[in-house]
Amino acid sequence: MNITFRPFNLHSDREIVSEFLMDTKKITGDLPDDPELDRKNYIKAVVNTQKRNVNFCSMIINDQKIIGFVDIFQVEKKPEIGFLRFNYLIEQYRGRRISEIIMEFVFSLMKKYQCQKIYLDVSENNPRAIRFYQKTWIQVYW
Repeated sequence: MNITFRPFNLHSDREIVSEFLMDTKKITGDLPDDPELDRKNYIKAVVNTQKRNVNFCSMIINDQKIIGFVDIFQVEKKPEIGFLRFNYLIEQYRGRRISEIIMEFVFSLMKKYQCQKIYLDVSENNPRAIRFYQKTWIQVYW
């Protein structure tokens, strides 16, 4: 496997990231009343994050194929804190230690910008994600 990261591109990646978002909502049972509005609001948040740092929202690539997406950012009023807003990996790539590579990318990028803590939000309805984050030294609260 050859895992790399590249910045999100609004024009070429909007649809696939929207699909990743809706798939995650299906997994957690958190389906929105208005999926289109939810997608639109999320993509708007990604674009706003990229205005601060283009690398904070990155496509995950394996051998030139998009296999996931990671969305992190520094908290504006507390830049020493990073936040992992969204981490998605296509199902066929889960359980293959790629998430560990993603977290190394997250930790490295946040360290580069002097973040001392990284927070995330994970649904209690996603036990696989909770186990993963706990395994990677992240304390999970909900």
